[in-house]
Amino acid sequence: MMRILLLALLAQSVPTEAQVESAWRKLKEDCAKTEIPARVAGVKDALQTHHERIIKAMDELLKGDSDPVRLAIAETLVTVDHPASADVLFTSLASNYKKTDVAKAILKSLGELGYESQVSRLNELLGRYGDGEVQPLMPDIVGTVAAIRNLSSVDPLLTLLGKIEKPTGKAQANEEAVKREVEVALNIILGEDFTKVADWKQWWTAYKPDLQGMVLRTYWVRKTQQRVQLKPGEKAPADSVLVWTRLPPGKQNIRRNRPK
Repeated sequence: MMRILLLALLAQSVPTEAQVESAWRKLKEDCAKTEIPARVAGVKDALQTHHERIIKAMDELLKGDSDPVRLAIAETLVTVDHPASADVLFTSLASNYKKTDVAKAILKSLGELGYESQVSRLNELLGRYGDGEVQPLMPDIVGTVAAIRNLSSVDPLLTLLGKIEKPTGKAQANEEAVKREVEVALNIILGEDFTKVADWKQWWTAYKPDLQGMVLRTYWVRKTQQRVQLKPGEKAPADSVLVWTRLPPGKQNIRRNRPK
């Protein structure tokens, strides 16, 4: 379903300045309304215009509007294939830690968009295991990292798995869920299937240099707002933004279909 959705998005034309200005004016009018359903409809309508100006206008709303409006933006931004979408989603995450449904929608959209520009910040969140502010969202954070599939997440995931295997304090309430998601993430990123951190580290140390030379790259081209996938050694398109680097599809994760 997501693949079909992205293909449909890529086929859309780049909006003209007149279309952007019209969408901007209507968004301001809709956001001034007191009725929540009207504002929800307004942001969804505005985000049909895929332009940085419209996308960045969602930042303030994601941090300060009502929960239904925030949720509508988080769920709709996944349909707006633009680097700014990933930026707005992540920068609003901290403001929604206590709004679980919104935070989970933000993380889900970040994973489906797949922009690795957010990977370093997501990796930092992995290091906050045990932090009461983000711990309830940790399975979803790991799931987002898995969806983006960047090799730079492997070491933070292994560190997290090590913490779970040898806890230094009281176990977290969602420890088993986090552990399972970490194993799933490593399997999705690397295409291997181990359970112990020592086995993962041994394999990763042995094959890391080779794997880094195998990654495929996908770029988002500003002029067309379309994605282009490159093979190793191919030159990046002019005026483009790197979306992701990841290993070619290998054996896919089998854990998600196993009984818990």
